[in-house]
Amino acid sequence: MEKIEFSEFLRKERERRGLGINQLARLTGLNPATISKLENKKRKNPDLRVIKKLSNALEIPLLTLLEIAYPFLFEEKKGL
Repeated sequence: MEKIEFSEFLRKERERRGLGINQLARLTGLNPATISKLENKKRKNPDLRVIKKLSNALEIPLLTLLEIAYPFLFEEKKGL
């Protein structure tokens, strides 16, 4: 998977679906400010609870969002 920041990916996917921040907030049960902070890099990558809610609302596989939010978990260890 190509490297993309979580904030950029989230904004593009939300906009691609024609959703505003408030609409996505209603779909996820998250505060609109939380989504805005994630998209504007004012909040570090979300915890698993938030990622699961975004995954469900945006119909993106959970593993895809995890790989974007925490790429180091999916990097192959060299020399092991």
